[in-house]
Amino acid sequence: MKNVLKLFALLFAFSCNDIASTQDEISEVIDKQRSDSDINARINTTPIPTYPLSWETIMDMPHPNLSIRAPWQVGASARISNDAIHDYKNQDGWELVYNTFSPTVASSTLFFALYNKYRGILRVYYFSKNDVSSIYTDYLKGTLILEGSSNTSSPILNFVSTSVVDASNKNIFGAVIIPFRSSTNTWFAFDFELAYDPNMASKTFSELAARLNIEGVNITSVNLNGTIDGELSGQVASSGLSLSVSPNFSGNTTNYVNSTIINGNSDADKLKIGTILKNGIKSGLTSGLAGLASNFLSGIFSKTTSNASVSKMTVDMNQTLTGTFTDELGIVAFSLPFTGNLSPIGNGSHPDVQGIFNLTGLPTIKVIKIHQRRLDSSGAEIEPLISYQYELVPGTLNVIWNPSVVPSLGSVSNQKNEVVVLDHASITYNGVNETSGSLQVTTGNYVKVGPEPLTPIGIRVSFKFSPSNGSNFVFNAKTFAANIISEDLYLPPGGGGGEDS
Repeated sequence: MKNVLKLFALLFAFSCNDIASTQDEISEVIDKQRSDSDINARINTTPIPTYPLSWETIMDMPHPNLSIRAPWQVGASARISNDAIHDYKNQDGWELVYNTFSPTVASSTLFFALYNKYRGILRVYYFSKNDVSSIYTDYLKGTLILEGSSNTSSPILNFVSTSVVDASNKNIFGAVIIPFRSSTNTWFAFDFELAYDPNMASKTFSELAARLNIEGVNITSVNLNGTIDGELSGQVASSGLSLSVSPNFSGNTTNYVNSTIINGNSDADKLKIGTILKNGIKSGLTSGLAGLASNFLSGIFSKTTSNASVSKMTVDMNQTLTGTFTDELGIVAFSLPFTGNLSPIGNGSHPDVQGIFNLTGLPTIKVIKIHQRRLDSSGAEIEPLISYQYELVPGTLNVIWNPSVVPSLGSVSNQKNEVVVLDHASITYNGVNETSGSLQVTTGNYVKVGPEPLTPIGIRVSFKFSPSNGSNFVFNAKTFAANIISEDLYLPPGGGGGEDS
């Protein structure tokens, strides 16, 4: 457990640009984890049984001796965000992947999971039964951990809870803390957004699987962007806000960024942050539902068949949590096979490789420092005007689509690849100024500013996916970290062109 916590801290406590400098330490922890005998034992066992489940039509979950109302039915005890609780229809892309509920078998741990093949989201519904007690833990953390001999080579968890994706990195952890107070005999839901892994179809269960853990966290206080929320209680606790951070709480205060997930306007309204910041978040939610990428870096937006809006936006917030990490609760050692690989998944109804898309590697942004040479009235050369241009190098951004989704299930349109740079304090000659969470950014097909340089964040890839079954489109946007190259461009007086080395 000590090694697990150490690796969580490494993967989540740093922004994308910081992760690369920790690779040696991460590799050391991974090597230790892969040698643990308990992991080797788990990946050589049979995957969990997945019983058939008519989740759309049932009132009560199948169980030999317990009466458990389905999470979205009237009378169910559920602590699930308003944006997610009634979003479960097959027409909207949801399919069954895991299920331990059975009319004849009483599983010691009760959960099922749906996967949305149009959005790439794995949603785990967990019924706490008597596994947790609010006496011992306040909140629950859901974690997926990659296991097997290929666990460090798969990008499938790269999209979990990050606003800027490093396509050169392979995350083996994905964790989400939901701020609903833990309770017995209650439903909870954990969302994990999966990236497409083109090698998944060739993997066996022993080569690549996911361990699902649900653990307890005692959170004393939360500070978002300099504003103290105090204990996660009252309105904040009843919202769907997912604080996706490292669970490495030890009584010390720790800062995290790139880690706040907003599920719809109801979540934004309940955030105790400044009005300007809150309005920027709500503007991003609105633009995403309209199929436009503005005021956010990463998100998924759609409408259900009931015409209710569903949205999940990851934003950067300066975030401080204080609390303690408790023992694992509930699902301790379930290893789950990924769909579409060489190991059968039982009776799950989704047979294909998961994820919608990914990049083959880091794109490249060129930063051009433009020196506009000038002459005074006598014809003597004076100090040039300086500006900076940021552009995507052609051929360096390579999107790969999951063929079981595109074009098999629908079509992609309106794809845009936009440069994103941090802070628009300089004069903007080309680009759009936006607010993404606590970040001020400038975006565009290319960005030109001056006279001071800005910091490139990456390339925002956005697109509409239109399902062929006629259901509502899904708007998806991800910002990817990039390689940076530089060059100087010297323009002669009068605006001609000329480049010096």
